[in-house]
Amino acid sequence: MSPGRLVALLLALLLLAPPVALPGPGALLGLAGGEEPLPKWGFYVYMAGDNSLSEEAADDLFEMQAVGSNENREVVVLVDQEGENDSRAYRVLHEGLEESALSNINSDWGDELDMGDPSTLRDFLKWATTEYPAQERILVIWDHGNGFKRVAEDGGSYLTVPEIEGALAEYRSVTGHGPLTLIGFDACLMGMFEIAYELREHAAYIHGSEAYEPQEGWTYNHLLPLLGAETTREQMLEAVVHSYVESYRNGSVPGGYSVTATIIDTAQLEPLHETISGFGTELRAIQTLYRDEVDEARANSQVFENSAYRDLHDLTLLAAEWVPSPAVRLAGESVRQAQANATVVEEHWTKPGRRDVSNAHGLTIYYPASTPSSKYFDLAAATGGWRDFIDALASELPQPHASLTAEVVTDGANITLSGSYSDDAARLELFLQDTDGNILAHEEHMLGGGALPTVMLQPDRSGSYRLDVLLYDNDGWLQDHYIAEGLMVDLQLPDLVVEIAGPVIGVPNGQWLIAGTLSEGHTFSLGGTISNQGTVTATDIQLVVTDGEEAWQFQWPELTPGNSTEWLTPWELSNLAAGNYTVSAIATNTASDEDPASNMDSYMLQIVPLGSHSYQITSNHVNITQFEDGDFSPTVVNITLDGDTGQGVAFVELLLDYPVTWSLQDTSSYLTGADGNVFRDGIFSVEGAYTPLFVPAGTASLLASFLPSLSSVAGPHEVGISLIDHNNLSAGSSSFTVNVPQYHGLQLSAAEQDNGDWTLFVENSGNGQETVILTKVLPEGLTLHLSDSYMQLAPFETREVRLSGIAGVEGSYSVSFSAQSQLQPEVQVNLTFELSVGGEVNSSWIPALLLGLAGGGVVAWAVARRQLL
Repeated sequence: MSPGRLVALLLALLLLAPPVALPGPGALLGLAGGEEPLPKWGFYVYMAGDNSLSEEAADDLFEMQAVGSNENREVVVLVDQEGENDSRAYRVLHEGLEESALSNINSDWGDELDMGDPSTLRDFLKWATTEYPAQERILVIWDHGNGFKRVAEDGGSYLTVPEIEGALAEYRSVTGHGPLTLIGFDACLMGMFEIAYELREHAAYIHGSEAYEPQEGWTYNHLLPLLGAETTREQMLEAVVHSYVESYRNGSVPGGYSVTATIIDTAQLEPLHETISGFGTELRAIQTLYRDEVDEARANSQVFENSAYRDLHDLTLLAAEWVPSPAVRLAGESVRQAQANATVVEEHWTKPGRRDVSNAHGLTIYYPASTPSSKYFDLAAATGGWRDFIDALASELPQPHASLTAEVVTDGANITLSGSYSDDAARLELFLQDTDGNILAHEEHMLGGGALPTVMLQPDRSGSYRLDVLLYDNDGWLQDHYIAEGLMVDLQLPDLVVEIAGPVIGVPNGQWLIAGTLSEGHTFSLGGTISNQGTVTATDIQLVVTDGEEAWQFQWPELTPGNSTEWLTPWELSNLAAGNYTVSAIATNTASDEDPASNMDSYMLQIVPLGSHSYQITSNHVNITQFEDGDFSPTVVNITLDGDTGQGVAFVELLLDYPVTWSLQDTSSYLTGADGNVFRDGIFSVEGAYTPLFVPAGTASLLASFLPSLSSVAGPHEVGISLIDHNNLSAGSSSFTVNVPQYHGLQLSAAEQDNGDWTLFVENSGNGQETVILTKVLPEGLTLHLSDSYMQLAPFETREVRLSGIAGVEGSYSVSFSAQSQLQPEVQVNLTFELSVGGEVNSSWIPALLLGLAGGGVVAWAVARRQLL
């Protein structure tokens, strides 16, 4: 590839958050025969294609053969297609298949298997993992899917998720194998909490898609090459999700749907189940007062092709938005945190014009509109509070029968609740919130005697507050909900809040930016803010900042309520040796303070030795190239850099290596500083040069727009990314694929040679492989033969076709030829000219008939011209 380069200077800072730790390898299989080490990866595919996906099964087998098994991976497939006696077991080789007799797997098996029988899955796994063992075992279940209800359809047969669980349990019992590394579903709608929870004991990770998958499914030719000896578990999990989503996002694989994919850590599913149960308990309890609001939350939450499957994360957000109960909001927050802990990888992409999946977060949950499916009750997840909530959907709700009379008063510093209740209420729940919605107090009180307990709440700060009082009966149903808003508390004190933003560095463009970790010798300052969040002016303010060796003092005569000011130490810090330093800042004033704890702040300053740097590079397509109106549209790619833990500030040069005939239309960067602020810089071409880009952050996103030239051959083109740090050392590399779509075009011309013979020139002016059919229309009395009438042409190839055996009565004849694309029949060009037999050569022309037909976004150029040889 001839490189065209964008050079950008990146100032990249350390991300302080540690990487997510993955579980250990668990029960890995040992060495084969105690001698040779096993392949790293066992990739076992249960391909149920005896249905409308039969052709796709064949396609995916071809994709697998493009890579095949080697010393690092075993690719083993059990496949059944739409035919009789066509079940087969293969070890997939590079460009080949090694078949095993089915009777060797199970002596009772014939050549037509029922893939919907769980014993078939069990026996396949027993054979595949024993005959082709590996250190890490991946099971892929391939077919149509409909969530927990069915997958692996074969006629009227199919597997349910409990049947899969039973098959896996039997397989492990017989073989003594530990849990699989990954269970993946190359099937629709299998990204459900209930599915992952059902299979949690049999794999370290579970994969699924919330939405429909395109018929093309996983892109095995993109995924399998990434499974090598040095590939880690974390990299494998990233590859499974990213190779699938990115293949459709960048257009290298056509597909008719938006795509979603996630991988869940099964070790985190029990805590997630507990929080979902709590969320269900709260939703059930409020049905008596807020059923309509809960229904609205469901109706507006992210949905996929099955309306009973709702995105779990989005549902909790919508419930908090529609339902006024703080208990529901808190329960939803717990669910989202537990789901985040369980999610290892998640990606989604909305195909333009198809279902919007922008609110997909990786897991759906079963939430029918009314009566649930009987299959739901067979699931291990169908217990606890969520099960109770599902049961209540089809039940007649009890009517509220208890009520409360509440009085809430404020006396400057206190909020006091008192009152009474009627009927058989059993429990009182209180929530005190500030104006940002933060829960500052949460209390529960058991009731008896008809009087509410007198409750006094004492907020730490002045401000406006809201108090929610919820009344429940003995069965947990909400009976009444009292809300008091605008409760003003005034402590009549200042409230100084000190914050250390962190080390501040300067960049050549004159800005100063909040950094993270620093390298030895880097000049920096310390900066932050001090604000008064109280109701009284603070006077004679003293602020002392120290790093343990030096101290800096700041003074302000006063700071009025609601105002803040910045502080910055001198630019003199550069002599600190590598190590950790505690920076502290303490403020005082002449009066007392609402919250003395907020008068101080501390910050751990990290200085690391000088050394090389490393950055993780990821890329995602925002727009893909299309062929429209005779030209390509740009591909827009978002490139993200993440600095590895333990490195300091660095200037990094970024190089993009792309075909020299392409043009870089525009680039812009979105930069996240260590303080969370986001900046934007732009880069625009100036006579072939590009302005340097400064990235003041540990995370930087570069948006680059590439325009392929019309001379680009259809198919994938790799763009390289490389980083060079300030020590002229490599700081990371990566690549992404730009898929150039095919356009079709034909040119047809003719030339008469000196000896009177004629030659046609058939040119594929399109950028992809083309099959061309050449036909002739001759007047009566003239005969001639074409040396070639059916031809395969490479992109931009011209083929000569000789006209031989020309015979007829002496004279001039009008002859016509037509070249037509077999792949795109509407692309056709006709050529008509005068051909003389005997006598003088007649070089007059009848203008060629040009047909430039466009269909399905394809444009044909049909050009006829005479060439004299």
